[in-house]
Amino acid sequence: MRIIRVRMNQSNVIKEIFEKKLRVLRSPVVVTLGANIAGAAVSMISAIIVARWLGVETYGVMAIIWGINATALNLVDVRLIDLMLQWYYRPPPQGTNQLNYQTTVLQVTQLGYLILGVAFFAIGLAANIGLAHLFTSYSIRWQWAAINAMALALDYTMAPLKMMQRMHGRFILLGIVNTASAILSSAVLLFFLYRQRDLGGFYTGTAYGALLAYISTAAILLWILIKHDRMPIFSRLEPKNISYLKQGIGFLWWGNISGHIKMAHRASDILLVGFLTNDQITGVYKLARSFADKLYLVFDALNQIYQPVLMRLLHSSSMAEFRNRARRLILYGAFLTASFLLAVALGYPILEQFILARTVPGLQMAIVILTLSFFTATGFWLWMWPIIIHFHLARAYTARSILAIFIQYSIGFLLYLIGASATAFALGYLAYDIVLMGSAAILLWRYYPEWMPYRQEVKYAAASPAALHPERAKRVKG
Repeated sequence: MRIIRVRMNQSNVIKEIFEKKLRVLRSPVVVTLGANIAGAAVSMISAIIVARWLGVETYGVMAIIWGINATALNLVDVRLIDLMLQWYYRPPPQGTNQLNYQTTVLQVTQLGYLILGVAFFAIGLAANIGLAHLFTSYSIRWQWAAINAMALALDYTMAPLKMMQRMHGRFILLGIVNTASAILSSAVLLFFLYRQRDLGGFYTGTAYGALLAYISTAAILLWILIKHDRMPIFSRLEPKNISYLKQGIGFLWWGNISGHIKMAHRASDILLVGFLTNDQITGVYKLARSFADKLYLVFDALNQIYQPVLMRLLHSSSMAEFRNRARRLILYGAFLTASFLLAVALGYPILEQFILARTVPGLQMAIVILTLSFFTATGFWLWMWPIIIHFHLARAYTARSILAIFIQYSIGFLLYLIGASATAFALGYLAYDIVLMGSAAILLWRYYPEWMPYRQEVKYAAASPAALHPERAKRVKG
């Protein structure tokens, strides 16, 4: 009997361990990370195949088209999605139920994104037609610029629908949808490019892939919001709710400035490389950026989960829990960055010899340097940005962003004078992240130290900027 009881206890222990592991594997963080890593892998493989079939020089031409369009996109972007977060977690106006108020938030944000998307498309196309010749000697067709602008605009206008799913906690759904979208668009792109291995084939595949991914994703997300959440998305806008949403609209000014800075950091830098160098170096830099940017699908997974959670913790004054989550993000960032660097060290020789089938000078070092910036984004920005939004520090953050842009371009240009290579501009890109995150950390530590990850517990009653830190808010705002 004793043996039977021992075996039953062992069986129960094994069962509990198995169920615990299964719960971990089913957790939103693990599932969303897994789905986004799968999507990143698909996009990365697609970028490698495109570079192999078209060549690095042609990839540089594509980079110029993308760089001009991405610059135009950031020019019109006002970070409306961050204002949507503020609106969503604010209590509704008196006499309005929560569902109708949240529906108005989605309607207003989505309408804003559609208007901004159309404006971006027009500006991006016009800029490519008028300016592309300054950065490359290649003859660029306007249809290619139009297709690339359309693809970016469609992805941009999807943001409010995805954000609403995030705020409803559907991280697993978003992970699956994003992965399926990446697979669909990449498969369609490679199908057309295989049949026609030039820029015409690439942009034909891009057009069909972007349209199919957009239609399928929008249909799924809208169906869930209407059928499951019972949100009257296509109802008339409530004037009372719209008047209420006007509070905090001033954030859009600093959001627009922030968009311009993002434009200089992540889009116009490619144009600088194209202007100073040639299609070969531009192609190497853009290819390295493509590899590093695919890692940001993992960043997006963490952002989807943690940003709504951190905003709720800020509104509820849960300082200890906020700091705990921030410390967890720092560890996630360090572990993931080390893993990616190890993957680059082990996998790059295989990539160069068997996939690219050629030696690409400077590519590996540029990938390594740009991968390091993933740590600053995941380990610091993810928890810093909610604090900046909540305590209305956009202006102070923007001033530090301008300094970081100056450092990025200065270092890139000086290193270019020493030796023209993609590595020089990659170091400038990394310098931006180090300067910005470092100066932002000093800002937050000075005025709101109780929210910093490794700060000891202090006694404060509320997290409201007006109620908790009126003197600090006044000093930060100048």
